[in-house]
Amino acid sequence: MVNGTLVKPEAGKWWLDREFGVFKIGNLVKPGDNTVTLKASPMKVNAEIEPVYITGDFSVKPAEKGWTIEPVVKSLTTGSWKDQGMPYYSWGVTYSKDYSVDKSDGQYLVRLGNWNGTVAEVKVNDQPSGMVAFPPYQIDVTDNIKPGTNKVEVKVIGSLKNLLGPHFNNPAPGLVGPWHFRNVKTYPAGKDYQMIDYGLTEEFQLLKAN
Repeated sequence: MVNGTLVKPEAGKWWLDREFGVFKIGNLVKPGDNTVTLKASPMKVNAEIEPVYITGDFSVKPAEKGWTIEPVVKSLTTGSWKDQGMPYYSWGVTYSKDYSVDKSDGQYLVRLGNWNGTVAEVKVNDQPSGMVAFPPYQIDVTDNIKPGTNKVEVKVIGSLKNLLGPHFNNPAPGLVGPWHFRNVKTYPAGKDYQMIDYGLTEEFQLLKAN
């Protein structure tokens, strides 16, 4: 239920996994506090409370307890997604720049500066040029360069860590198990959730190799 109104799952729809039912709640939420109620009837010994994920076009702001839903961020800039209202975002953000090339002779490289993600996908003039994942964080894009204006895109991919957790008690990175979600003594402030600063934090460059 949302604010006391019963909501039924959308037939045939799921999110992330087929066990995640989808419920439309946009017409039931309101400014201010909203209450989501889960009820198991009849109660069974195997019933467990799992997280409820609210999805949609919005951003979030750290609150004294958890997060507050805010209007959507129009566009992201370089910097952490977390600091731009999208700490839970786990997919990809594309950064684009145009470069003018007089002659397309020689070797051209796209080099990333500071960034944080699982991998980065590079396209030049809408053509896939490969993936960047390891130092020195650069890729040869010579085959897709042409004289004139060249559109270069770098798509940084996050991970499900920020979305699914664990977020509490400062867990070490690596293998995650049920024990990482236990012994949470208080309802922490949003700023105290453990999250990774995904994003492109420095402009990428198109370079001509010597």
